[in-house]
Amino acid sequence: MNEQRHRTAMNGTARSATRSGAATTSRPEAMDLFARSRWFPALGERTRTLLVVLGFLVDTALHAAVAAGVWFAASAHSLGSQPAIVCAVLAWVAVSFAHRTFFQRLTYTTIGKAVFGLRLHNPGDYPITLWQLIKFWFCAVFICLANVADVLP
Repeated sequence: MNEQRHRTAMNGTARSATRSGAATTSRPEAMDLFARSRWFPALGERTRTLLVVLGFLVDTALHAAVAAGVWFAASAHSLGSQPAIVCAVLAWVAVSFAHRTFFQRLTYTTIGKAVFGLRLHNPGDYPITLWQLIKFWFCAVFICLANVADVLP
């Protein structure tokens, strides 16, 4: 072992050093966040993926319930069908953004992830930043819109 590497977490950054003394410091980007189980820290990859998907479905159902409530309220006030749909979509976007950025920054988890004992975790064991969560939310929105665009004729 000519080049022995060891990693330490120092001041919120991951530091990799070699025997020659050269060190590199890197901070993970938004897509490096991963979910870790509070209850079962040694979960397998497939089990963790299943729990993340189930947590996402709970979060999506929560956002859809708020949007449906806004749609029913707007329809009841005789706004018409198109303004009611616009209000529902805007409510979905607002709730999704607030829940997956601000709420998650304060609690390190969403309601769906909390149901399954998951929380977001950085590889370097430093706190998740609001900027990481905002970038992650916009990436997720882009992926969803790209998938919808693929389905439409």
